[in-house]
Order: sequence, then C-alpha cells, then structure tokens
Amino acid sequence: MKNPIKTFLFSLIVALSLNAIDMFFHYLTNTTVHLGYVSVKLTIIFLSVYLIAQFIGINKKEGIITSIFGPFMFYLYYLFAYPTLNRAIFRIDDQFYFMFAHMIMMLVSYFSAYWWIVKQNLRKLCFFVSSITSLLALNILYFMVLLKLKGIPDYEAVNMMVFTDALKILILLIIAIGFVTIFFYRKKFKGIIAGLISAVLGFIFLKNLNLGLLYLIYSFVMVNLVFYFIESFGGTK
Repeated sequence: MKNPIKTFLFSLIVALSLNAIDMFFHYLTNTTVHLGYVSVKLTIIFLSVYLIAQFIGINKKEGIITSIFGPFMFYLYYLFAYPTLNRAIFRIDDQFYFMFAHMIMMLVSYFSAYWWIVKQNLRKLCFFVSSITSLLALNILYFMVLLKLKGIPDYEAVNMMVFTDALKILILLIIAIGFVTIFFYRKKFKGIIAGLISAVLGFIFLKNLNLGLLYLIYSFVMVNLVFYFIESFGGTK
C-alpha cells in the first residue's frame, strides 16, 4: 500500500486501536491513564506505523517490526522525557516489562487492520475488532479532552474515569457494532445504525460521566467516520 491517504487511514486506525487496548489494560490494572501520555503514544505509534507502511510496505514482516519499534520508541520517551505527573505517586507504564505487553497489543492492532485487507475469510472479525477498539479510544479521549477543556488539573482528571466506565463503553460498542456486523455488515447505512445505537446507549449508561448532549453527536459521527476509514484503506470505497 503506497497510497498516502490509505496509509494514513491504516496507521490512524492501528494507532487508535493500540491506545484503546492499552488504556483499557491500564484501567484494569489501576495504572494511571493520562491525556499527555496517551497523546504521546498515539503520535509515536501513528508515525511508526505510517513511516514503515508508506516507505517499506504493509505485510507480516513489517507488522512484526512495527510492533517492536513503536513500543520501544515510547519506552525511550518515558526514560528521557520530563514527567508530567509525579511518578512517585501516580503509577504509569514506564517500567521495561510494560514494553512487552505493548508489543502484544500492537500485534493485535496491526494485524486486525492488516488481515482486514488481505484475508477475506476474516474480514468481518477484523472489522469488528478494529472498529470497536478505535471507537473505544475515541470515546475515552473525548472524556479526557472534556476534562482538560473544563480546566480540571491532571492529577484530579486521572481519577475521574475508572475501569467500570471504560468497561461500560466497551460493552455498548460491542452491542452496537456487533449488531450491525451480524445483520447489516454489507449495508451502506450500517454506520448510521451503529452510530444511533452507540449514542443512545451512551446517553443511558454513561450519565455518571456528565458527557453532555454533544457526546451523542460526537459518538454518532465517530462511528461513521471509523467505519468509512476502515472500509477506505481496505479497498471497499
């Protein structure tokens, strides 16, 4: 894949997917999820995937190389960057062994997108995994950016979403995307259906996060964009 737009979309979905799995893992293990570090990871993973994909290619070997290179690069960032949170108080993933967990997450993210392109018999499953994880990242990022815009300090914001909140978002996405994957996978309007289901369920079950009505619009739009992006780099648009 040498088309820069398709490479961009592929890299964006992989980067979002990796960050979603990573953030969910952090909530599960009570490790701090911080907008600053998430932004850095998203940028580093995106650039790692994009540069290798655009100038070398997208295949199994490059997927393995990218899954090592990306996590190693943000491990180096942790070593040398000035911490934006007090690491003596807030537990983050700057230990060396976290890099191996990130490599596994990266493999899942990369190959769900790659197999969407090359394996016809796995396309439905890959679409399901890539769309859910990408949207999970975008939903959590919405909440984190909202707190930042409200002027809430980082040391308070990191405690305002917990594992049960991330789990709720994941479950409602599984319901919305699973429904259209089973019944409307080949329909052009599946994004509208999934977006509506996601927005309605989010409004019902995420009231404790005080996301507001704007979240309903955001959720609907993001579902449709992610569906479009995945289908575009997969060659169905």
